[in-house]
Amino acid sequence: MNDKRRLVEEVEKFANETFSRPYVDTFLRDLSKPMRTHAIKELFIRLGRTNNFKSQAGGMSTLGIGGEWLYDLIWYEDEIVDGNYFMTNLPLALECEWGVSVSSSGDVDGDFQKLVQARAEVRVWVTAIANEELAEKHIRNAQMQASRFKLSQVDDQYVLIIFVWSSREALIRKFAVGIHDMLCAPRLAY
Repeated sequence: MNDKRRLVEEVEKFANETFSRPYVDTFLRDLSKPMRTHAIKELFIRLGRTNNFKSQAGGMSTLGIGGEWLYDLIWYEDEIVDGNYFMTNLPLALECEWGVSVSSSGDVDGDFQKLVQARAEVRVWVTAIANEELAEKHIRNAQMQASRFKLSQVDDQYVLIIFVWSSREALIRKFAVGIHDMLCAPRLAY
C-alpha cells in the first residue's frame, strides 16, 4: 500500500473511531457552528502530529498553530534549503461547511470546490446534512464534482465526514477519482 492510500485509510479509521453516535449527538446538539469547526480542527491537528505533520488552521493559536492557509486546515511538510523555505508536501487539506445550502439540498458548495483544486494527498470534507437521503445525494454530487473538474487526476483521494441530523450519526465515505470517471466526465473542448 502506498503512502497516500495508507494515509486515506488512517483518516477513515480515525473518523470512524472518533465520530461515534454519542459523540455526534453531543456535537450537533451542544456546539455552535464555530465550535464544531474548532473541534474538528483540534482533532485533526492532533492526528497530524501523530504522523509528524505540521498544521495550519485559523483560530488555533492556543495549540501553536499558524493561521489559515487557503483551507480550514492543512497538514504540510517543509524544508529549508540554503536559508530558503520550501513547502514540500500537502498530505491533507480539510474544509468544513455547516451552512443551510448544503444541509438542506445535498448540493456541493464553494468550500467543497476549493478541495477539488487542492493538490493534497487526501482531501477531507466535513459537513452536516438533514437526513440520509440528502447525505447520499451529497456524496454522489461530491463524486461527480471531483470527476468533472478538468484538473482532477486519477487517484485523487477524498474522505467525506457527514453528520446526519435526523439519525445523529456520521456517515464516513471515501472515494478516489478513477480513470473511468475521467473518461466519462464531459470535458470542455478548445
